[in-house]
Amino acid sequence: MFNGIIYNSGSVEKISSSKNSLEIVLKTNLSFKKSELGASLCCNGACLTITKINKNLISFYLSKETLNKTNFKYIKIGNIINVENSLNYGNKISGHYVQGHTDTTGRVVNTTILNKTWIVMFEINIIPHTLKLTNLIKLKKYDKVNIEFDIFSKYLVDLKK
Repeated sequence: MFNGIIYNSGSVEKISSSKNSLEIVLKTNLSFKKSELGASLCCNGACLTITKINKNLISFYLSKETLNKTNFKYIKIGNIINVENSLNYGNKISGHYVQGHTDTTGRVVNTTILNKTWIVMFEINIIPHTLKLTNLIKLKKYDKVNIEFDIFSKYLVDLKK
């Protein structure tokens, strides 16, 4: 579980591809212990499993399903990725409850700025504080983005069926 509040990022250092999968290596200022191998890390909104740890480099295996459901099929070396550790019991929770299970992707149609807020058409509003801490400042027209709906809203929709 994650809350969607981003404080950290990383850059894509290496991409190894095979027919139906990718392995990516991310350089980040977060530090991980070897015991965290197999831990979940939310990357651009998608829950990925850490497969290798080498100092400030962490690796992830992305399956065909992950590539089909996310924007990672378009990833390039040097891309900045938002990263979020999973929630820890007893820590402060703000934001939303999300699982890192991308529901769909969206395409940026247009961005406009109203005062200091970015309005991204598929439509979300991004405040200056969020722009400062995330890779969203780099969004451009036609970019694909990962979208996950708040878990409680999904349950409410299911209840109405």
